Amino acid sequence: MHLKGSPAARAIAKRPLPCPSDSDAAFNWVKSEIRSCDRTHIPCRFSVDRQAIGHPDDQILPTRIIDLTENDISGSLRLIETHGQKRGRWAALSHCWGDPKASPLKTTSATLAQHLEEIPLSALPETFLDAIRITRKLGLRYIWIDSICIVQDDERDWLKEASLMGNIYQRAYVTIAASDSPNSLHGCFNRRWYSTLSLQSLELPFYSCHGSTGALRRRGTFAASIESDDTGLKDAVLQSRGWITQEWILSRRIIHYRQNHIFWCCRVHGVKDSGQEFEDVIYNWNMSGVSWNDVVERHSDRAFTFAKDKLISLDGLATALKHMVERWRRHFHGEYRFGIWSETLPNCLFWIPVGIHADPHMAHVPTWSWA
Repeated sequence: MHLKGSPAARAIAKRPLPCPSDSDAAFNWVKSEIRSCDRTHIPCRFSVDRQAIGHPDDQILPTRIIDLTENDISGSLRLIETHGQKRGRWAALSHCWGDPKASPLKTTSATLAQHLEEIPLSALPETFLDAIRITRKLGLRYIWIDSICIVQDDERDWLKEASLMGNIYQRAYVTIAASDSPNSLHGCFNRRWYSTLSLQSLELPFYSCHGSTGALRRRGTFAASIESDDTGLKDAVLQSRGWITQEWILSRRIIHYRQNHIFWCCRVHGVKDSGQEFEDVIYNWNMSGVSWNDVVERHSDRAFTFAKDKLISLDGLATALKHMVERWRRHFHGEYRFGIWSETLPNCLFWIPVGIHADPHMAHVPTWSWA
């Protein structure tokens, strides 16, 4: 829209059709949101349990992380082990693994040494490559990707790192969400449905009431154009993945790459690259209507490749909520056992199973647990 310098700009929220999500203009928009968040959003400087995060460059890096400094000869990347001695800012990727038969690149006991030496770009799937490009455009050196930074066939390492995942997302400088990518091959930069259309914006006159007389006066013009018919993040493909419950709640700010828009979501506000604001109450812990039951209801409806992950994937969030600010303690008081808080146990027994959930890996879970 051609609103700059027009009084209409104060009352009209729409903007021009967003440019391609991998364009310089799109990256500049994301960087402007980050700058604004860094400068003015006090809540985004704290963890969910109200601990000050501190300066981004002073954060202790995760156990393993991908260093995006290119090898001078091959242009490859590498996985590094930090031993708790390195500090810096990183991006964390939130993504769908997809069909187990076509799972993303993984680090295993057999490939760990190789990945510490180098990770060829040719070995990375499209979603990872896009996330790396975003990370570099934001001026960051490191990115954390679960399938590569955790040794997937080492149960001890997996359990240890899984217990730390909540903190990894919470202290990440930013989380990149491939929100409409069903697997690692799909990429983050999805094609917008209107990209092939050749439609001009319609310029319309803008009127407003004049002072105390109430008389209509023409104040300028605005342009009306196509707005994609999406529903915020509610129907995002990534919503079906179980691990995103704690990833999205604990992340202080997330860049969601969807089919038709980029969504910025932080502790203070959510906005699309079209300029339209949106809100999803379950990810805004400053709002008063959220309870643990709200979290569990969404979480239990999501898909898990392994049933045992249903409870493990909430451990980081549960740990953070043990130290929640005073006004939230009525929701999270007591001991945490099998997805339920002891002080709310009677109320949390009013759940109804949908479908058959029997799984031999969950035999240790009491029958009173929703899991």
